[in-house]
Amino acid sequence: MTKGFVLTLDAFIAIITAVAISAVIINVIYAGGVSYFDKQQLAAIGYDLLAVLDLSKKFSSYIGMGGSQVEIDLGQQLQLLPQRYCGNITVSIYNGDIGPPVDFTLENSYNNLTDGCTKNQEITKVKRIFVNHDPQKFGFVELELWLR
Repeated sequence: MTKGFVLTLDAFIAIITAVAISAVIINVIYAGGVSYFDKQQLAAIGYDLLAVLDLSKKFSSYIGMGGSQVEIDLGQQLQLLPQRYCGNITVSIYNGDIGPPVDFTLENSYNNLTDGCTKNQEITKVKRIFVNHDPQKFGFVELELWLR
């Protein structure tokens, strides 16, 4: 008799614990946790895109190119984003004079926005710096991402 009562009590406690854990998970998901995960995914995709473009020397190739060529290429690179993501990318190239004091002069700035997108939601920004040694230039890239 005691053995059956203990097993029933164990099962009852397990059910209560499972229901409580399920309630907490559902509450976290519906209480705004989804937007947090969306931002995390946007940031991860943004960092990946910038890393691929930097490691393939795409940003360094913009040094010395004409503005319209760079903006067309940036638009093509933004088309690599998944369909439900929108982006705005800005590449700034600086001429660096290493010596006291360090002086960075903005040489060029390029910007491109994904076709058919308007900034109407929360924006996630990711940034990357790139360096070119010949000629000695420094660049700053800012990518803004949001959901369509």
